[in-house]
Amino acid sequence: MNGYLTLKVSLKKLFMALCILLVLCLSIIKSYAAVSVVLSENTQTYLNVVSAMEQTSHHPVQVYSLSDQTQTLASSQLFIAIGARACQSVLTAIQSHQYLFCTFLPSQAYELILQTTQASLRLSQEHLSALFLDQPLERQVHLARLIKPEAQYLGTLLGPNSHHLTAHFDAYSRKHHFTPISARLFESDNPVQELTPIIEQSDVFLSLPDNALFNKSATRWSLYIALRNKVPLIGFSASYVDAGAVIGLYSTPTQIGRQTGEILDFFMEHRYLPPPSFPNYFSLSVNRSAARTLQITLPEVDEMLDALKAGK
Repeated sequence: MNGYLTLKVSLKKLFMALCILLVLCLSIIKSYAAVSVVLSENTQTYLNVVSAMEQTSHHPVQVYSLSDQTQTLASSQLFIAIGARACQSVLTAIQSHQYLFCTFLPSQAYELILQTTQASLRLSQEHLSALFLDQPLERQVHLARLIKPEAQYLGTLLGPNSHHLTAHFDAYSRKHHFTPISARLFESDNPVQELTPIIEQSDVFLSLPDNALFNKSATRWSLYIALRNKVPLIGFSASYVDAGAVIGLYSTPTQIGRQTGEILDFFMEHRYLPPPSFPNYFSLSVNRSAARTLQITLPEVDEMLDALKAGK
């Protein structure tokens, strides 16, 4: 009888020990798999990125604003920073064993963050990556060829954050059988004086995103000068098209969120981050009124999207 009681007590203790061990294991797994999403702003645009990400990925995440981000630093294995401000904020505080994926930010902003944040040196390439908001340059040049197959000259204006693209712009233009025309605009320059000769010589004008001040000034004048010279202008947002660009190439928050969710699933399976990339998913908006004014006939949107996706 005493032996039976002793065995019963021993089994009970063993069972409790196994339960405690299981809880500890689950806790460790949960900690390792913890994913914190940090928003640059608590606005609908950023929440749309999160919503699309959660619909794509089956892995649970915790969403934080910048103000309460520090509460997550110890427990999170992967940070997903949505927007440039969140990316920079998390990068300054993250530890070398953690991972940071920045999304929904311009490639120029990401490069600037890496250059100005010493903490980026602590993370290996597999621990730090990004999904950019802007489109790859060749995709934009390709679109120029699609909207005007007979065009010879492709023009653009490069600002303080985009002037490094000059060689790439020239190379991609020639690859798609354009003669490139470009100039650099400095803050002290008169945008009308710089834009006018470029647009006058161009068959298509490609507007490239830069910093906010440059975008605002260059956008307003480029639209006016392009319309006056009957030159189709390619914009980088839906609002640009609404303002008068013939066509716009961009990725929506939902599309960025979808690809972010796919990258989250990739990380959970492989335990490292893929290299920084431009968006796989993108949209086109067309201003038919502007096209009629310029007397150009555009291909169907689906046809252009298929060609851009295929790289043809």
